[in-house]
Amino acid sequence: MYRLNSHRLGAILCIRLLGQPDVYWNFCPELLAVCILRSMEQHESDVEFAKNENYVHVEDLKEISHIPRKKTFRHLFGDPIPLGLAAFAGPTLVLNLILTGALPSKISDMIIGPAFFYGGLGQAIASIWCLITGNSYGAINFATYSSLWLSLASLDELQAEDILKFGTDGGKVNGIFLVQYAVMTFILMVGAMSINLVFVVTKLALFLSICLLSAENFRGDSTVPAGVFGCIAGILAWYSCSAFVINNSFECSVLPIFPLGKDWMQKLSRYLPWSSQPWPPHL
Repeated sequence: MYRLNSHRLGAILCIRLLGQPDVYWNFCPELLAVCILRSMEQHESDVEFAKNENYVHVEDLKEISHIPRKKTFRHLFGDPIPLGLAAFAGPTLVLNLILTGALPSKISDMIIGPAFFYGGLGQAIASIWCLITGNSYGAINFATYSSLWLSLASLDELQAEDILKFGTDGGKVNGIFLVQYAVMTFILMVGAMSINLVFVVTKLALFLSICLLSAENFRGDSTVPAGVFGCIAGILAWYSCSAFVINNSFECSVLPIFPLGKDWMQKLSRYLPWSSQPWPPHL
């Protein structure tokens, strides 16, 4: 039995923490344990282990040294989701307030700046950040709407400068442009059913808004219905952003987002004819 002194305490703590796979990654517990064992065998006095005055046997360290190494990546980055939600919500709400007539249409040019630098650049940063932290859904989500805002702002500027001239077909061009984002929004809405209810309702409102706006461009209908659903999507995105920021700040559920699980879909998928196929597929 050995009592640990201060300069060996850190190494022992590392080994103990390595028993928890989500704390460190790609360390070698075997090497640390061997070094400590060799050092302790040459140390004649007992060495005390930290605060609780627990004692460590050499046999225990030998067992710890054989803990299998688990390569679990624990990133030290902040959560990019609130940034992406805020960058999406701001320009979305302003644009749809213009579509509903709540804001005068003559100020529509002021949306170009936020579209480029908030809706476009902000969500692009959030998308890359999500890829780094392993959040594929968030990366696809923010990359989709980042490209939407950058494309809309670019098209508006190019048409204003007479670089692009669609003439009477401008409405059809915009309608076709929006169809692809309606399809992608529907896919993201289905994916959000495993995350939380607020995300699902946000995607549903956005899907209806894009569909109605696309139809308006084809037929020349009123933009008010599309603007109403777009405002709902923007407000809910602000709510989700607030929930992430406030709940993380206080480390409790101040604003509920009603988390959903994957169990219901996993149970439902058993009745699908292709349910026997392995997942993830080997590409």
